[in-house]
Amino acid sequence: MPPSNLISQLEKKLNDLIDNSPSGRGPDSDASYDREKERKKQIAEVLADICDVVRNATGPSDPSFFSKVDELLNKGIRNTHENTDERPYMESFAHSEASPVLLVASKDNVESMMARQGSTKISPKPPDTNITPVPSNTLATYIYQARCEISSEVICAPIRAKISSGGSCLAITSAGGYKQREAVLTYRVLDDATSTTSTSNTSAPKLRWINPKFGDRAYHISIHESQKLLFAADPNRIKSFSWGKLNGENYQEALPVHTMNSKSFDGPISVLSNDRLIRAGKGSVA
Repeated sequence: MPPSNLISQLEKKLNDLIDNSPSGRGPDSDASYDREKERKKQIAEVLADICDVVRNATGPSDPSFFSKVDELLNKGIRNTHENTDERPYMESFAHSEASPVLLVASKDNVESMMARQGSTKISPKPPDTNITPVPSNTLATYIYQARCEISSEVICAPIRAKISSGGSCLAITSAGGYKQREAVLTYRVLDDATSTTSTSNTSAPKLRWINPKFGDRAYHISIHESQKLLFAADPNRIKSFSWGKLNGENYQEALPVHTMNSKSFDGPISVLSNDRLIRAGKGSVA
């Protein structure tokens, strides 16, 4: 059967499931909760079937075919995230035996652990695949050309993230501790192949933690890549931490280097090309 006919059949099945969506904001009994859980499971199965049709499609690429697939996938995901009082979450539906884990549709903290080779510092070599060109900028294209594995790792409540200019370091300022009042700094040295955190299918640069010992949350961050320095700032102070020696060797734990009083300057910080650190204040920078 032509792929377009299969998609039409799956579209009807998806629409029937969506038409049975609850009218309220959530199930009001255990029985209705179980029905809604089963309905969403069936939606995920339909979306998985759609992905299989895309993967198995042969012959010339038809832009309207991929547009329809893109529309149906988005429609199914949106409906699954509606009419619920719970945190929106959807198990992977776009995976296959060749790609064991592709996507978990969630609003939690999620990090990319594998991408197309050479596209980022965190992209290890994927298995050899033959990719057929298809129209770009559609969700269907991402499934057909799936090259990304996504997994999650628990961190404190994130505030800001920064990646260095050359892509060698990723740092995140977070709020942790009692009532999330304490500053926490986490980072990964993305080009450090000697220290990784392994999962079932891949590995990623190790996540490291720093307690910057501020009196408030650290709202701003900057990175000086050539000097291997992380800068974090609360409303009153700026601190720096070195993640390794300039000869290439990285520390197991970042070492404190500077503590600076920024006085009335409490805005974003940045490292300039001439190795100067600046911080914004009200109406000026210092």
